[in-house]
Formats: sequence, structure tokens, C-alpha cells
Amino acid sequence: MTLKIVDGIENKKLCLIMVTQSERDRSFLTQKLTRYMGWLAIKCKFFKNRDNQDTEIEFDNLITNVCEWFKEKDTTVAILDVRDIRLSDGPQYDSVFKKHQIDTLFVEYVGDETKQDKNSVPLENIIENKRLTDSLSYVVLRKETEDILINKVENYLQTRIIFYILNINMDNRSIWLSRHGESVYNLEEKIGGDSPLSPRGQKYAHLLPALTKKEVGESPLIVWTSTLRRTQETAKYLPYKKLAWKALDELDAGVCDGMTYKEIEEKYPDDFKARDDDKYQYRYRGGESYADVVNRIEPVIMELERQENVLIVTHQAVLRCIYAYFMNVPQSESPWMTIPLHTLIKLTPTIEGVKVTRIKTDIPAVSTYKEKGSSDISNNPSNISSKYANILEEACDSQKI
Repeated sequence: MTLKIVDGIENKKLCLIMVTQSERDRSFLTQKLTRYMGWLAIKCKFFKNRDNQDTEIEFDNLITNVCEWFKEKDTTVAILDVRDIRLSDGPQYDSVFKKHQIDTLFVEYVGDETKQDKNSVPLENIIENKRLTDSLSYVVLRKETEDILINKVENYLQTRIIFYILNINMDNRSIWLSRHGESVYNLEEKIGGDSPLSPRGQKYAHLLPALTKKEVGESPLIVWTSTLRRTQETAKYLPYKKLAWKALDELDAGVCDGMTYKEIEEKYPDDFKARDDDKYQYRYRGGESYADVVNRIEPVIMELERQENVLIVTHQAVLRCIYAYFMNVPQSESPWMTIPLHTLIKLTPTIEGVKVTRIKTDIPAVSTYKEKGSSDISNNPSNISSKYANILEEACDSQKI
């Protein structure tokens, strides 16, 4: 299965132009949108009107670069970061791109009314400007006053992007991720199922409240789990409000549920090979693919962007998809990432990207990592098939508890 968005998005060409005056706000929104588009498998590229030496690129050259990129196969969204542009400059950009059958959407965000740029225009003045309202697709957001102005949004792709922007939390916060504690099925090398925690998994569940308290302090926190027994047992002792999401349940292994990889290789050799060849798109018989998981957890991602501090206790495949979103890992590579048990991962979004901290406990646990081409589970895989396999370890500060 290939994840596709309805309404012919693959045939749309959209230039998203950031007119936000604050460098911080513009950078934050730009990197978030670029990552979100990539996570949805929508081909997207970021352009700015200055080079690495901060020298301004001529307007005509910038437009040429964008239009040339749109000639490539499957290109859909270009994100344009232009310093000192105003919404009133929109028509000149819009008219140029329209000549190339490229739609435009302008985004203006004002995070702090008391510090807003002198070029920021009151909403009522924008509404009265017929030159803008008759021709331009745009969204204007004022954080302090909670004002939102949306004009001439005419297709699904633009609506999807605006909905995402409206849900972004621009404030400082952190997100914690954890797999459930080691389960009985983990010890037996079985996949899927709804088994309880092992004794070591129970030990991790008892340690998690103190570990979380040390990280969160007195800040408010909400805990999200799947509906399966092993995640709820892991979160049982956490003294915070809990919410169970069906969407956070582990990837459905269909007819292979409750089997070991060796059993799958023996009983369904063709399926075993097909999954290794394209693990992201392969769907278990009567079950799911990683692409299906991405599709069903998108509402979780959207809600996660709205929240303050959240701890998610869920499963390996689901965490791979969530982590791929935050770390901009290509979806085809996300199923090969290592996500160890009994480890708490802290993600802090910043304007430069996402800061990652990994807190390992001293509670042993089995490995559940299967290397490509093998049915063996190994703590030290010898033939790493993806350069992203150890990105969690490479991208983070590590602590041991």
C-alpha cells in the first residue's frame, strides 16, 4: 500500500510562502512543515532568498530555482522562506507562480503582539484590502489575541497544511516516548498479541514514575497509552492523567500474530522475503503495514502538536513511526530503526530541530530487533541494513539511571 492523500494531491503544485516577520517563528514553522510533509510522503523542498553566506538571492533567480524543482517527478510542495516580505507583496509572487500553474499559499504568524514587527498589518486592514482578498490564498494567525484569518483556501492540500499550522504549539515543551516494559511475548520472541509484562517489565513499570518525576518536575503531564495490556501495565503506577488510544496499538500482524520470525519464515517464506524487501509498504496477511500505521496515527500526531508535556507509552512499530516524524527519517527507513526496551526518550522541539535525550535504565531486557534477511533476534546485529538504524543513539545525549 502506498499512502496517498485524496483530491489529486500528486497533481498539485503548491508554493507555501512564509511572510512571518520573526526569524524564530519563520524557522520553527518552516522546519515543522517540511518534516510533516515528508512524513506524509509528500515530496517537499525548502527554499530561502539568501545563500549560506546570508547574501540575498535575486527575486528572479529564486523563482527560477523553485520552478525548476517543480519540473522534477512527483514534486508537490515548495516552502519559501523570504526575509522582509509582507503580505501586501503577495500578488507579485502569486502572479509569477500562476504563470507556471503553481498555486500559492501565504502564511503570516505573529507570536507576540507586543514585539511584532512594524510591518505587521492589523487584521481589519487586511480584510479591507480588496487587492489581497480577491486574489490571494493566505492564513494570518495572531497568537496573543487568538485571531485567525483564512482567505481563499480552495483545495484539500491547502486545508491540510492550514489545519496542521493551527495545531502547532509554538511554546517550549517536551515529549517523552517509551516502549512498554519487557513482555512475556518479548521473552518468547513472538510478535503481536496482548501478553502481560515479564517480571523485568514490571520492575520497569515500578521505576517509571520516579524516572518521569525527575524529568518533568512539577510541570503538568498527560500519559497516552495504547489499549493493549502491556502498555497499560507499564503506565499503571504513573500518578498522571492517562488516555488510551486505539490508534497507538501495535502494528497488526494479521495471520502472523503470536508467531516468531523463525515460524513466519518457515510457514510464509515468500511473505517473509517480501516484508524484508519493502518493510514500510508490506502488509501482513489480514493485518497492517507501516504505511497503515502512519495513516492511523496522524490524528495522534496532530493532537500531540497541540499539547503541552506528553508521555507516550506504546509499541516498537508505532514509536518508529512517531520518531521518524520528529527526526525527519525517510519512511522507507523507519522500520529499521532500533528502539530499545526500558529506555525513556525525551524530545524537545527547537527552531534548529529536535533535541533528543535518551535515559537508559539498568533493568535488563531482551532485544526485539530483527536484521534484514534474517529471522534471528540479536542484541548486537552484525549487518545493519540502514544508516538510520542507530539514529536514536547517534542523535542524542545519553543518561543512565
